[in-house]
Amino acid sequence: MELKPGDIVSVAHYSEDTSFQSIVLDVVENEVLLNLPKKFSIYNLFENDPVVLGFRAGLEIYAAECSIRIINVKDSSIALKVDNIEFVKEKRIFERFPVSLYADIRTHEDGNRKIACISNISLDGLAMVSRNEFFEEDTIDFDIYIDKRILRLSGSVIWKEKISGNFQYGIKIIYQDFNTKNSLKLYMNILKNEQEKAIMLLKE
Repeated sequence: MELKPGDIVSVAHYSEDTSFQSIVLDVVENEVLLNLPKKFSIYNLFENDPVVLGFRAGLEIYAAECSIRIINVKDSSIALKVDNIEFVKEKRIFERFPVSLYADIRTHEDGNRKIACISNISLDGLAMVSRNEFFEEDTIDFDIYIDKRILRLSGSVIWKEKISGNFQYGIKIIYQDFNTKNSLKLYMNILKNEQEKAIMLLKE
């Protein structure tokens, strides 16, 4: 990973409307320790939350799909586990793209509202983290909050994994019409452009 202590990175978390800048304190293998800005409330963070870490290396722009491993309230720092790193400019819209998004979800079986976080998304599917347990082939309806708007999707659970008190799921998107797919394309372009802009504003 082309990061070192002192580097300035952009951080996207679903609790904030826009990305914010943070300073790298340390890098150990696939983990990054960050110092959070004073204006950011660390109490909005939870372990296993998805985070998008943006950074520059030379002329290249990267977006890393991360999850929060440790939260240190005393010194306002967090440790991120880096799961995947992508070239932002080279990402085609139909490929998996790292995000940190809040979603209200409901299953067709009970219809009760539950909470989930989306960690990556593509035109084919998405990955989500939730405290609630679902099962393979369950159908879930999503209200995903993007750019102060709601994107409504449906999907089927194709895999799940238990991770320290939460569950991570792979979801295959089920399209009811072309408008939904076109809306997702639009929102993915917005997210990609916002991430690229936030990274480009980083100080050298």
